[in-house]
Amino acid sequence: MEYLIRHGELYRRRGQQASGEPLASIHSTLNGPRKEILVAGETQAYRTDVYRDARGAGGHRYELCAPTGRVMALGLPGYAPDDDPAAHGWPVNRMPRAEHLSLQLGAETYLLHQLDNGHYQLNSPDGRQALTVDHRGLSGGWDLACSAAFSPALLCAVLVFCLYLDRENEFLTV
Repeated sequence: MEYLIRHGELYRRRGQQASGEPLASIHSTLNGPRKEILVAGETQAYRTDVYRDARGAGGHRYELCAPTGRVMALGLPGYAPDDDPAAHGWPVNRMPRAEHLSLQLGAETYLLHQLDNGHYQLNSPDGRQALTVDHRGLSGGWDLACSAAFSPALLCAVLVFCLYLDRENEFLTV
């Protein structure tokens, strides 16, 4: 299936255009990086957020929670192999680069790779490509090409996790 996220709304895609009504929408909250995902036909919102966790790069983990509060997806960012402080020590003049995310969906663990700024690939536990997320450039929005059956809430959450991962590599200024 092919999808398009434009202005925070998820649509099925036909050609280069959105088709039909939005399947879900992503909304910012006043609480830092937290996002709410509203799925069409549902009254309560899903929630994504960033939490402190020493297991993840930068000391973070990402969660997608169902309206009931149950964790549906757990993401642990990881460093690029050449930048992993556990193997190479901490760089003197910069932060190590986070470039992938271990994504726990139920009993399965997927791997989300940041190919470059604006291009991501989610691989299934057996290594096959399950989802690609590509920025549309100057026209704005994101293209999602999915070979697995993911819910609209999970598709939106994967994009939010991509943006969280991208934020791990932003230069901090004080």
